[in-house]
Amino acid sequence: MIKNPHYLYPMTVLCAISLLAPVMGSEITCSKLLPVVVTASKDRVPNIKFNVAKVLQSRVPIVDHSTTFEDVFPAEATSVEEYLQHVLNTSTYPNR
Repeated sequence: MIKNPHYLYPMTVLCAISLLAPVMGSEITCSKLLPVVVTASKDRVPNIKFNVAKVLQSRVPIVDHSTTFEDVFPAEATSVEEYLQHVLNTSTYPNR
């Protein structure tokens, strides 16, 4: 569902991950949920990228300390804020 071309499906998955992560714990979040968020971060829809940044920012305390930001986004940015700025800079708005 995360690779569905209609943007509402990935948005629903990201919402579910943000709600499930605190309940599932650090191990399952890092091994099962975080790769789905990383896959969603490569989507070309800006709203999905914004939600990826929001999910990452809100779930940082849950993620195991052995998992670093570079493990998640090796080429994108060095922080969630920098990733969000990258999303803002690369977003295109056709009606502007």
